[in-house]
Amino acid sequence: MINPNEIWQVEVKKQIFEANVEELCQWIAEGALLPTDKVRRGNLRWLEANKVPLLNQFFNCKELGLPLPVFRTSVTNASLPENDTQTNAENFAASPTGQENQSSAEIDYSAPEIPFSNSAPINSQTPNSCHFHPETEAKYLCETCSNFFCKVCPTTYGSSVKICPLCGALCKLIDDVQAKHKRDFQYQNHATEGFGFSDFGKALAYPFKFRASLIFGAVMFMLFTLGQTAWAVGGMFMLGSGIVCAMLANSLTFACLSNTIDNFSQGNLEADFMPGFDDFSTWDDVIHPFFLSIGAYLVSFAPLILIIVVSIFWMINSIKSSMTTFEDAAPKIETRSRVIEQMDRQAAERNRQTDAALNGNTALPNYAQAEEEEFKQVEEMINQHRQAQIESIAGKSPETARMEKDLLIKQFLGIGAFTLLFSFVAFLWGIFYFPAACAVAGYTRSFASVINPLVGLETIRRMGFNYVKILAMCLVLGILSFAASFFLELIFLPFDLPKVGNMPAKIIGGVFTFYFSVVFSVILGYALYKSSDRLNFYGG
Repeated sequence: MINPNEIWQVEVKKQIFEANVEELCQWIAEGALLPTDKVRRGNLRWLEANKVPLLNQFFNCKELGLPLPVFRTSVTNASLPENDTQTNAENFAASPTGQENQSSAEIDYSAPEIPFSNSAPINSQTPNSCHFHPETEAKYLCETCSNFFCKVCPTTYGSSVKICPLCGALCKLIDDVQAKHKRDFQYQNHATEGFGFSDFGKALAYPFKFRASLIFGAVMFMLFTLGQTAWAVGGMFMLGSGIVCAMLANSLTFACLSNTIDNFSQGNLEADFMPGFDDFSTWDDVIHPFFLSIGAYLVSFAPLILIIVVSIFWMINSIKSSMTTFEDAAPKIETRSRVIEQMDRQAAERNRQTDAALNGNTALPNYAQAEEEEFKQVEEMINQHRQAQIESIAGKSPETARMEKDLLIKQFLGIGAFTLLFSFVAFLWGIFYFPAACAVAGYTRSFASVINPLVGLETIRRMGFNYVKILAMCLVLGILSFAASFFLELIFLPFDLPKVGNMPAKIIGGVFTFYFSVVFSVILGYALYKSSDRLNFYGG
């Protein structure tokens, strides 16, 4: 066995410290001694701390989040076997001869389930008893001095702050400490498991763990979906009601998303996806999630919206310019007075030519052909004038509408190809970036961070291939959602009504939409949770 009083040397950051075995174990609990730090016994060679069997057991328990064993000492005459001379066990060679009846070190695995974490003496009390009242069950633990206390022993400040009566450090509920270690152990297992399509199956089943929340949220979302059809009835009030219902539906889904991602990022994988309404706040539970959703949609689809708006204005201006050219090139429509005036001038000209012919004894000119041409010209002007009057009252004639339509198609073909190409690229960007925007909205809850694409791109970079898996899962989820909507519309097609649409399909479709939105939130939660080591926000 090991002499607990023998001094060991520890090299940390190129500095040498001395301590006995018990102190080394306490340093491991504190995190001051790392597995890669060098230690040695006496003048033997240096070893990494995790290669010392006794210390390695403490490192393993700490890494797995298991309760650390308690270091105890005993007296024994035993000595190490004579053949225990392996290279990695040099520091455990027998002590110099003549040192018999020496103390030895042992590890007691029946110790309390709460690990000590500092250099204070280890309490030998039973795990469920108070330090000052052994007959009373312990409720609090001081992680600084590793002592247990009942409800009345710690000094209380406010309603939740408990101070250790021995060392003055903060006491915590034993259940909270054990839950934290359980989450840490769970996280270690999940981190080694990685993010994959098994998590997609868990996400599909997750909403059914909280059936009451699923039913309540689905009913709320369904009512908001139905409320959005109010604008079809007409009137400003109905239009405003439809907009408000759309805002509330968006707020509900993003409130669930933010709550789910926040819980998962803290390692709480069994929390309800629905926000608690015990401390309901209009700002935190309605307005703030709505602005987060607006930020996510803007940063994802702003390029697409910008391209569409610019294209529309460009097309309108081009059509106006072309129509102006078309109107200038078209024959001018003469008014009735101008037609009469022109006819009078032509009659006067003929009279003048007739008088000249009579005075000069010349033959009279043949006016038959000239009058026929003038008659056709006058008839054409009258028809144009009549057409203009009819179009001013009854609208454009089919011929005029056809010419304008041909001109519109010509203008669209001129700029439509580039518009469609850029719009398609912008749409793909929105689909690619939207999950990252939602993730940022969930774990930051900051509008400024959501609309900053650099934050989202950094999140994508750190998640790496996990983000590709998210996109694949979202694609499958989108296909399932589309299939559900298609079959609902097909089944309830006889109930399709003018203006309001297919109400039964909308009612049941709202339930499916809410369910898929929760699944999407859980997918992001699992991905962020299992990428916590790269995102640096899991605190255990």
